[in-house]
Amino acid sequence: MIQIHFRGQTCLPAINHYPNGNIALYLIKAVDKQPAVTCTVDVPGYELLENECLIKACAENLGVLEALVKAQVVTSLGIVLPYTRTGAIAHLCQLTPATLKCVEKPVQSISNHRSMKLTLVGS
Repeated sequence: MIQIHFRGQTCLPAINHYPNGNIALYLIKAVDKQPAVTCTVDVPGYELLENECLIKACAENLGVLEALVKAQVVTSLGIVLPYTRTGAIAHLCQLTPATLKCVEKPVQSISNHRSMKLTLVGS
């Protein structure tokens, strides 16, 4: 499993999909499999490719993009998009080929406290 150190916690990246099919990416705590942070945002009107996602760049997500890039979960495409009227932004990213393989052939699936089925991203 890929481990990401974020805000003093060891986390595992996990993937799900929003109702429209866009990628939802989370960091879950390795210790108890509970959510640490939702990495992505789903923005109506932005049509993404099946391997793309929008990584939030708001206060609770500071450092998430860098951690995901360092762990080779995503690659930043260098495009920043606004997603709220208050000026919040998201970074357009692509899942890496290794991450895509995990989506296609899950290593391990878990259900968290919200009964969401998440696919853990393996190495």
